[in-house]
Amino acid sequence: MDAEAKGLDPEVRQKRMTKQATKTFAEHQISIEHLGPHERWGHWLLQKRYSDGTGWDWTCAVEIVCLSDCSIHVGGDYSPTVFAHGPQDAVTRIHWMGTHEDIDGYVAEKASIGMGGRGESDGIVSEYDAEVAIWHLNQQIEERKKYFEDCREDQPPDNDKVIWALEYAKHGVYDGYHMMMHSLHSADLGQDGYDWLFDGPGSTGIVTSGRLIWGHAAVRRLSQLLLAREKAA
Repeated sequence: MDAEAKGLDPEVRQKRMTKQATKTFAEHQISIEHLGPHERWGHWLLQKRYSDGTGWDWTCAVEIVCLSDCSIHVGGDYSPTVFAHGPQDAVTRIHWMGTHEDIDGYVAEKASIGMGGRGESDGIVSEYDAEVAIWHLNQQIEERKKYFEDCREDQPPDNDKVIWALEYAKHGVYDGYHMMMHSLHSADLGQDGYDWLFDGPGSTGIVTSGRLIWGHAAVRRLSQLLLAREKAA
């Protein structure tokens, strides 16, 4: 089975994207910083210096702003990210989010509040990935086959159709989440078949959004820079 047929493990995808974002910001420094006029507000611009030291490179520059509503706004060469309901002090707020590693849980929750979305495929906190969808469907197929083999005396009447529907859905993964799910719904499975089928694939292909991973990586880099400066002081 080739790589495309196997799909992409969502954990591998997330690790790759996190590594890429971390590497991109690894040499970024604080080029602009404004704090005040009160503790809730802060503004930072992170950039990498040109190799000859003559100035700041705007490639993948990232701007981070703490507003008085205790939110963090992150913007740059990707879709903006907003984290809500942090500590009142701006610098403390950066450390609060930048040192938190539970990106699929706590970090995603704060981003969902800040950006007003937690839809499965809306691209805000979560998004759809076709390669991951294939991986999820393959996992479901193997799980169903094993279950049916272990429960030969108690198989649902439409077990073959369930497997077929999962295989068929792989042909629609590149047309988007809704088309892939439509392929599953269009299969004539009967109620028992649907009960078995939709025990798992409802989140097929749904992963942590790239904007969340990149936005969090930027805040993490700023937190590291601020902490290093505090220790050096």
